[in-house]
Amino acid sequence: MKSFQVRNVYGADSSELKNFSDLQVCSSAAGYFLDTVYDAQEGYAEPGSRDTDYYRNKADAEFDQALDDAMMEAADAQNSLVTKR
Repeated sequence: MKSFQVRNVYGADSSELKNFSDLQVCSSAAGYFLDTVYDAQEGYAEPGSRDTDYYRNKADAEFDQALDDAMMEAADAQNSLVTKR
């Protein structure tokens, strides 16, 4: 799923969203975190958004990612119902 941060900055219907990867678990020496990658279209990728603080382990980061995905799906479903009225 796409990042809440990215959608809030660019808007849910923005064509710019296609340049961002789905939210993913990444790691550094400090721990695990959720972020996206931005495809700059000049042939290289760069960090897109940093969506969380550090997690102690990968399992905690993956759990939070699954929770974010579920929340995004629920928000999309609710928006779909509202726009149909």
